[in-house]
Amino acid sequence: MAQPAWYKRYEEYRDEALRYTKAIGNVQQGTLQDKEICAFAERSSVRLIFESNTIEKAGTKTEGETQAIIRRYATRFPDDADFTGIAEYFRTQLSQPPSIGFQGRIRTEQEVLQHKAALNFVSTIAARRKTPFLNEEQIFALHRLIGTGLMPDNAEVEAGMYRIHNVEIVGSDVLFPSAALVPSAMQRFFADANNRVSEVLSGLETDIVMVAAEISFRFVRIHPFPDFNGRMSRLLLAMTLRAFGVPFNLALRGSVAKYRNRYFYSLKRANHGDLKPYATLIAMCLVESFREIDENLRLAGQKTLLD
Repeated sequence: MAQPAWYKRYEEYRDEALRYTKAIGNVQQGTLQDKEICAFAERSSVRLIFESNTIEKAGTKTEGETQAIIRRYATRFPDDADFTGIAEYFRTQLSQPPSIGFQGRIRTEQEVLQHKAALNFVSTIAARRKTPFLNEEQIFALHRLIGTGLMPDNAEVEAGMYRIHNVEIVGSDVLFPSAALVPSAMQRFFADANNRVSEVLSGLETDIVMVAAEISFRFVRIHPFPDFNGRMSRLLLAMTLRAFGVPFNLALRGSVAKYRNRYFYSLKRANHGDLKPYATLIAMCLVESFREIDENLRLAGQKTLLD
């Protein structure tokens, strides 16, 4: 008997993802399992940056290029840096963008480095696990990190400022809120997102996948900034899941045509009120990521996460 379509297997993938997330709490620091999780977390950050930029048709040509850029400049923004320090570095340095190799694609390096700084930002917020979880100051800072020096000429606002023009996606029937509605729509977004995160952290809600999907999609549905909304939504997805116990930054495999098509299909369904395909894609990618960790542990003859 054929399996149901991928977007109809939410409960299956979600439950396995939850089992893995729970099992992570039993891994002892310093063990081989812990070291493999940490190594995967490093790889996943590079993967997220590369694949998120690929979805937006920007950034490097390969994951290896992305990794090389990050390693070259890693000391400029260590993972434990406070996000205000990262923001200050990029505010003062971006007048002279990095100009390392890769055929002189200067904007490419800048996009990668700023995306990495933004990931450091979300990791810092996720680790605090404080409520309220999100606020306008953080969202503006995150957008400045990822968008400074890269905003389109027709935006007419700087990075870290809401859009002042109405927007639409050519060929889509989605009607985004007018620019005049964005500030109030975002205030409601913050209130709803903080309430949902609080429910999870207090144990009142256990479906971390659906909550993360809600927060990520609600943000991109408002489309509050002139540019970088998609990348921002995927950063918020990673940040929320990290706060809920996922030990790595989730990538949605945007560099693979099959997964990229699933991503856009799931957003289309979400735009028409059905969030489950998007949540299913998130749960599926979580499970596949955890399985990658387990496969490496098996190759080394070690106890897997679910053993």
